[in-house]
Amino acid sequence: MAEPGLERVVALARAGKKIEAIKVYRQLTDADLKEAKEAVERMDVA
Repeated sequence: MAEPGLERVVALARAGKKIEAIKVYRQLTDADLKEAKEAVERMDVA
């Protein structure tokens, strides 16, 4: 499913902690803010 470490991001997103999930995603992937926000929103829907 997810890359190593992204399980935490998915858990945060599903718990409604999107800002924290975005921060963790950016730390893990070096994504920019827009990219991280879109990725977290996709995870929350899944």
